[in-house]
Amino acid sequence: MKKVDAYKVILTFNLKGSQADEELKRSNEKDSFPNMLAQQPGFIELELVRVNESKTLSIQTWGNRAILVAGPRNGQASSR
Repeated sequence: MKKVDAYKVILTFNLKGSQADEELKRSNEKDSFPNMLAQQPGFIELELVRVNESKTLSIQTWGNRAILVAGPRNGQASSR
């Protein structure tokens, strides 16, 4: 297996009430944040996980560390 450099950004979201399922459904909409991330240079993939009824987990994979540390410029994503 070929080694590929990749960088992970892991975020947890504490939601009000029991909204985890609704939040995951929203992530599939055309103008959702995950779809916006997918358009950024260096983006590889995003996994969304329902932890419980009021918490979700996002695991972003990026192929370019420079985008993560540079901050938002020209619409690029940032982990800050």
